[in-house]
Amino acid sequence: MYRILANSQIKSKFLQNSTTCLWKRVKSDSHSTKLAAAYNYKEVEDGWYRHWESQGHFSAHKTPSMGNSFSVLLPPPNVTGILHLGHALTCSIQDALIRWNRMNGKHVLWIPGLDHAGIATQTVVERHLAANKMGGRAELGREKFLDEAWKWKESKGDFIVEQIRNLGCSLDWDKQYFTLDKERSKAVVEAFIILFERGLIYRSESLVNWSCHLESAIADIEVDWLQLEEPQWIQVPGYSKKIKFGELTHVALPVENENTELVIATTRLETMLGDSAVAVNPKDDRYSSFIGKFVKHPLRPGAKIPIISDDFVDPNFGTGVVKITPAHDGTDFEVGKRHGLEFLTVFSNDGNILPLGGSFDGLKRFDARSEVRKYLNSLGLIRGTSAVPNSKIPICSRSSDVVEIMLKPQWFINCKEMAVEAKKSVETGELVIDPPAFNKVWFSWLENIRDWCISRQLWWGHRIPAYLCKSASGEVWISAHSKEEAEQKACEILKTDQVSVDQDQDVLDTWFSSALLPLASLGWPSSITKEYFPLSLMETGHDILFFWVARMVMLGKELTGELPFKKILLHGIICDSHGRKMSKSLGNVINPEDIIHGISLEDLTLRVKEGLVGSEQERKKGISAQKKAFPNGIPACGTDALRYTLCSHNAKAHYINFDVQECITNKHFCNKIWQATKYVLSNTSTKNAISAFELAEMQLSLMDRWILSRLSHTVDLMNAAFERENLHEACAAVKDFVYSNFCDIYIEASKMLLKDQNTHASCQQVLLHCVHTYLTLLAPFMPFLSEKLYQHAADDKNSVHANCYPSSAEWACFKNSDAEFKANLLIDTARAIRELKSMAKLSKQQTNVFIETAHPSLYSDNNSVLKMLGQCAELSVCSKIEPGTKTIKAPLSSGTTVHVAGEVLLDFDAINRKVKKLRKEEENLVRTLSTSGFLKKAPKDVQESKRRKLQEIRLDIEKYCQQQMDVQTA
Repeated sequence: MYRILANSQIKSKFLQNSTTCLWKRVKSDSHSTKLAAAYNYKEVEDGWYRHWESQGHFSAHKTPSMGNSFSVLLPPPNVTGILHLGHALTCSIQDALIRWNRMNGKHVLWIPGLDHAGIATQTVVERHLAANKMGGRAELGREKFLDEAWKWKESKGDFIVEQIRNLGCSLDWDKQYFTLDKERSKAVVEAFIILFERGLIYRSESLVNWSCHLESAIADIEVDWLQLEEPQWIQVPGYSKKIKFGELTHVALPVENENTELVIATTRLETMLGDSAVAVNPKDDRYSSFIGKFVKHPLRPGAKIPIISDDFVDPNFGTGVVKITPAHDGTDFEVGKRHGLEFLTVFSNDGNILPLGGSFDGLKRFDARSEVRKYLNSLGLIRGTSAVPNSKIPICSRSSDVVEIMLKPQWFINCKEMAVEAKKSVETGELVIDPPAFNKVWFSWLENIRDWCISRQLWWGHRIPAYLCKSASGEVWISAHSKEEAEQKACEILKTDQVSVDQDQDVLDTWFSSALLPLASLGWPSSITKEYFPLSLMETGHDILFFWVARMVMLGKELTGELPFKKILLHGIICDSHGRKMSKSLGNVINPEDIIHGISLEDLTLRVKEGLVGSEQERKKGISAQKKAFPNGIPACGTDALRYTLCSHNAKAHYINFDVQECITNKHFCNKIWQATKYVLSNTSTKNAISAFELAEMQLSLMDRWILSRLSHTVDLMNAAFERENLHEACAAVKDFVYSNFCDIYIEASKMLLKDQNTHASCQQVLLHCVHTYLTLLAPFMPFLSEKLYQHAADDKNSVHANCYPSSAEWACFKNSDAEFKANLLIDTARAIRELKSMAKLSKQQTNVFIETAHPSLYSDNNSVLKMLGQCAELSVCSKIEPGTKTIKAPLSSGTTVHVAGEVLLDFDAINRKVKKLRKEEENLVRTLSTSGFLKKAPKDVQESKRRKLQEIRLDIEKYCQQQMDVQTA
């Protein structure tokens, strides 16, 4: 059969031994039967993945030649629940790139894994326990709670892995890891010790994002910002009534020993308990006389706080006087350090007032707010309220709690020197970021980097390998592999033989273990698989460029001296069809299974009701929104349609608007491929395609040469798109070929070519070549459909995925500009015939066509094909039409004029609708082509394609207008 033969590397990859082909066909009855009447995703997908996996098709070569490997790490999904569309996007992009590289002879390693997701998983497990009345975390204790967390991981982890398999991802499952498994835990401990001993990890009291509900520090990425345009009442966990946010309260503070006052404004009255100063700008003449004096603290009886001057104060904001709370605000923290102020912590870990507020001690923080207001009002110190324009409230994404800024002893990594190296690697081109627009963002973040808080007050996670060692002579923090090792180190440092050793109760930030994955997944610290390290590519969403990618670069370079990967490929954030981010409250969250298998509105609603993620309020809003978005549920589309839809978007765009309707459309595309292949198989007497060389030597018809030239062009476009990792361009190219070239034109032409004994044999071979090639081209995007059809269309025992991907060099011999020019004349003519028929409301039997042309031999030689394409009964060719012949005509740009004979009445309404539609398309294209962003970023071939399209539209407009004039003047 015809295949582009794989090179020796591909052969060795896919052959178990000299006689047994690894990629043997699945032995099932379906391969010996005819294709079904229509595409059915269940029948197409069934069994293939299990077969591929059982045959070891995804396993990495153990000893790849240096320079011929391609290695990628799949960002590990959290074990909090199930995969969402964002995961499916990542899987689809990576699998397409993996399969393309594998089919190009590379030794591929694609590493799967799961992330323990500390805060997220602990939160959802606690909700699970509460929902099942199994007691809280405190009741269970650390060991029993962790047992429950592991049970959760086993249950959800297995389901997530099955989801990934269902997406057709060709991962090497022998390399699967879990971030809390033994090997990864070993890597985490080793990395912590190395960084600690290099002085890069230190313990300090500093400000952190604090969730009182979780009683833990949280990362910046776990903080959502709620934008308020006006004061708003918000439900906060742990409170029966809503709390008002976005309102400033103006409070007067009496100046000591003077009959005057300074007025400050605050949104957080309860934090006044921690105020240690008020500040003014040193250049503000209104307050220069007060600098150095004191105001009385109204909430701490007998206390007074200084009036200080600092340039950070904006004299034009509010009254020009601000309160300073160093332990609860980032700016105030720096001011406090500059001026040596007292740092007073107001809240306990669970958000209650600590013993410094007198009558407010022990109150919940937002209950204290209303009590403080009442008290200040009773003192006559309230001077009114005002709205805060565009205020932002920090919300914990895990608990929906309002985040506090708290001063806590935590573990930190000093990132400054590592950031310099990470920045330099991109500046020198050693590390490439695509899209390059993110270079500027990368530089800005690294230049302004802060030390990284890596400790979390949780139980689920990597216990920090740090031990507080005490003796009579002092105490010291030691980092060690074990308690015994810590004791030995402490005795040497403290010069004693008796120390008490207690390991830190906290766990490490999840991002710490994730940042080690390029190393830890390949065997570090024991050894590292150099054949696949550094990774070839790190592909992920741009939203975690800093939280994960930058930290992988920093730690990888620090621990190994090498970059962990050579290139960063970033995709956008997936949104709904209206451009809104997917969220539970909007009801627009879609899971991959919803699209693959379909889901009713009732089941969508039930899943939200039973979900453990999100608040009850979010669930109610989500259910309401779902009814509007999916009133009839979501129809089943299959895996291939979903993958193809995701890859057909420009993944490098900042946002990707996903519409379920596109999946439905691409399911129809799957059926189009099915029907086209079925047609070919029913009209060819063999599945054995001759070699490309033999095909090129055959006597080929014009349409044969044209379709092979179009296929050669498609091969060029797709390989160029894959090389640039612009998968949407590859998707567009193959879809255009299958629809516009093969199905719409060549299949129709073949109905006549197959009847002619002079063209029958060549047409059969061209049909087979087209099918075998477009199935191979589609394989990275539609692995199931391409495999199923290839097994029917080819007579060898190989998988379509074992084929070498069609290359431009191998298809160059089929490029034929002359054939394309001539065939395009025929196609344009056929299109004009059909349009005239449509507007004149003529049937095929009623249609007699005259071609007035300077190329009579072209039309005469291809008369039967043109009649088939134009769907007309009679077709005559002449150099000039006889005078007096009654026709309507359509002039073509080639100097040819199409005449449809007879006294016909044009449908002017239809013409006007077409012209109106074309003018709208013309307007949109002109706008696009005049946009500087498009001209700067779009590839040259895409720009040229749009210019050609614009030219075609203008010619069509001219043609329709001329038709109206011809009839009106007849």
